[in-house]
Amino acid sequence: MKCFTRVVGIAAGLLILLPMLVAQVEPVRPDDASANGSPPSVEPEKVQLPPPRVTFKCVRHHNTSSSVALPTDNAMMSFMDKGGNLYVALRSDTTHEGKEIRGGLFVLTSTGKTYLYNKKSNPPIPTNSVEHAWKDDKGLLYVATGDAGLALIDTRGTPEKQSDDTVRVYTVMGVTDVTKQLDAKPFSHAPSIGCDHVVYSWMDPGTRDLLICAGGIGTYKGGLTVLVYDKEKGEYTRSYTYRALNYRVGRTKRKFFEAGVFDTTQCYQPDRKYLPLTGGKAIKHFRPLTSFGKNHFCYRAFRDNSTGLIYVARRDTVDADKDAVMGANGDGGLTIIDTKKTADPKDDEVRVLDTSSTPALAASDVYDVRLEAHTGKIYVSTGDMMSVQKEQMYGLVIIDKKNNAVTYRKDGKFDTTASREGKLIDEKSSLHSGFVLGTLRDKATGDLLVLQMRGIDVIHKDGFVSRIPWGKIIHLPVTPENNCLWAIHGWIDDKGLLYLCTGEMGGLGLLVLEMVETPE
Repeated sequence: MKCFTRVVGIAAGLLILLPMLVAQVEPVRPDDASANGSPPSVEPEKVQLPPPRVTFKCVRHHNTSSSVALPTDNAMMSFMDKGGNLYVALRSDTTHEGKEIRGGLFVLTSTGKTYLYNKKSNPPIPTNSVEHAWKDDKGLLYVATGDAGLALIDTRGTPEKQSDDTVRVYTVMGVTDVTKQLDAKPFSHAPSIGCDHVVYSWMDPGTRDLLICAGGIGTYKGGLTVLVYDKEKGEYTRSYTYRALNYRVGRTKRKFFEAGVFDTTQCYQPDRKYLPLTGGKAIKHFRPLTSFGKNHFCYRAFRDNSTGLIYVARRDTVDADKDAVMGANGDGGLTIIDTKKTADPKDDEVRVLDTSSTPALAASDVYDVRLEAHTGKIYVSTGDMMSVQKEQMYGLVIIDKKNNAVTYRKDGKFDTTASREGKLIDEKSSLHSGFVLGTLRDKATGDLLVLQMRGIDVIHKDGFVSRIPWGKIIHLPVTPENNCLWAIHGWIDDKGLLYLCTGEMGGLGLLVLEMVETPE
């Protein structure tokens, strides 16, 4: 009986394997055979991916030619306040087909009116290039600009841009009131930030401290600045900035500085034409092996008050000056700053996750990091614009509380706890692109949306991945100039609509998409 059962099991196994073996062998064509009669080469069939369970259709499209026209298609991010007013951060595009195109902070009110904050508006903001924006519970707008610091706009509780709005700007020189004029002088002894190229800001809901991510050309610029809020005074009174390996160019030699955290509270010096390259007084240096890295370009950051950890997404940018001096490119990764749950940065400790750490990241460019509170998992979006030929190695890294990591890549799902290469878990759980720019959770379905350079993928609760490329979901014209359509930022409203910004490389502006389930 045991023998019969074993024979039946073997036969059943062969029946299961037979179609797979047959599928791997293609019929021999006449031109496959060589002249000397040698057997033709046989290539295995590619993995057949099942059809996606969901797709998207475009409900609204805001761009330069739509009924609600944007001044530029370079939409970096958007959000909607509690009153239903839509805000769109637009990076400036100085020339397009010979015409000047404006950027700024675009506002579409719930009543259908439109406004634009830029250099020529009343009140003005110090630049037309906006990277990120959000509104706090007091009605203040926080506008991260590409070249002029962090602007705080007091809207007086109304969405309309009015003359009674006030604008304060935090820069490397301190705080300036630009409500009436852009060339106003900064307040002396006011807290500064690490760099005027601000790409992101985040407020700690408990302390109201601001975390400001910045980056720029030059080895002394950029970093993560923390503006410390004084509750008694009701304002920001001091700042400190986390910086990477630094150097100062003198007349006869170059002086190097270790990575560390610097007091940047009083960097305004009216008697000096330029700030010193050190950019503040060192509070604490970090050891090179556990340093903030050699790169100052911080992309996203937030503080987890339950653990006292600050998570900083850093990108690997090329710096010509640094390459010439140090003989190497910068480095990115995920920097984790342990604040020890204190407000004093002197006791902080820093560690870096990158392509060679344990667990390892898929790439050195980290575009987004997100912590899921109820699971404790960290979602790290990676890519590497300098190594396109290795795109299959990049993707979405998910790290759990025990430091176990899985990576969704273009060629499948891998266990990357021990190494970046990892062990294959599921070949069919693959992403459409290795360049992951962000993630967001659909609370209604529990699905995880993965925003990428060439599409949107959906990771369902059961692990099934719907691979959805751009060309099959949006049905908008794709030209050679914008064939790499970035899904750079997205969020889902209470009606289940996905608001998607395509960024500078996407060229499509702001899309409003509806997720539609497809029949299985």
